[in-house]
Amino acid sequence: MATRQSSTKSKGKKKKQKSWFYRHSLGLLIAGIAIFVTGISVLAFVFIPYSGSDTDNEWIYIPKGISQAAVKDSMKSNLGSSMGTRVYIIWKLMGGNSEKSQGAYKVSPGQSALNISRRVALGRQTPVEVRFNGTRTMKQLSERIAAQLQCSPKNLSKLATKCSPTAVSHGQHIPRPLFLTATSFIGVHRRET
Repeated sequence: MATRQSSTKSKGKKKKQKSWFYRHSLGLLIAGIAIFVTGISVLAFVFIPYSGSDTDNEWIYIPKGISQAAVKDSMKSNLGSSMGTRVYIIWKLMGGNSEKSQGAYKVSPGQSALNISRRVALGRQTPVEVRFNGTRTMKQLSERIAAQLQCSPKNLSKLATKCSPTAVSHGQHIPRPLFLTATSFIGVHRRET
């Protein structure tokens, strides 16, 4: 009977329960490593700088009425496949709209994908500086510049007339050398040299 009591006593003893943290420590360790690796990957994806050639700057051109797929192709062809894809994905996550982003964007080596994407998403174009030689009339000027920019000669002529009221009609000569700096074709101002 003594043996019977001892066996019932051993069955009745409660085993010490292990803590929740101890039981799930391996899962927590794996989750922590996964979060760390994901964080490093996201940082690398966003902050790796553009490594184009040191002397040349690349341009991203987004014409008026372009589709989302064409924006992606433009970014990939100008910045390279991996950097172009990075910039496009971040641009899309920022609510990229091709109508708002139309224009020209200069990309210099060392700029991060986040910086490029932010500029394109917000429509912060690189100012375009146009210089010309041998142009005598406003008509010649508007035709020559409009061929390089996304506007009609008539619209450019109207903007130039606002800048230079002395050369109102197309037939008048331009009095002095005229340099135009246009950003988004909204503000055009005269700068004399």
